[in-house]
Amino acid sequence: MCIIMDNILILNEIKKHYNFKSDSDFAKFLGISTTRLGNWRSRNTFDYELVSTKCEDIDANWLFSGKGNMVKDLKSISNVLEPNVEYEKNIDYKEKYFEVLEKYYQLNEEIRKLKDNK
Repeated sequence: MCIIMDNILILNEIKKHYNFKSDSDFAKFLGISTTRLGNWRSRNTFDYELVSTKCEDIDANWLFSGKGNMVKDLKSISNVLEPNVEYEKNIDYKEKYFEVLEKYYQLNEEIRKLKDNK
């Protein structure tokens, strides 16, 4: 059985991740026209290479499959931990960030090991 990935949902998640309010802003960020973005949506596809190049913090595995963690290095954690604090000026924030990042990589490694043992 072939499962067709819903690329529209992936595009919507990326748009939400970067806090774009409109397709126009999202298209500008990607360096494409709003019409081209609309064509991607109507065809349920997009240019993976272009999107992965423009969205450097998006995990490529998630981009292709929609599974796993969307963000590869948890840059967006700043919005969760300390939304009003600049990263470079807050030592406590940096410590929290690196603790969470280390845990993320440990869990990823455990998941890889479990998959390899199947």
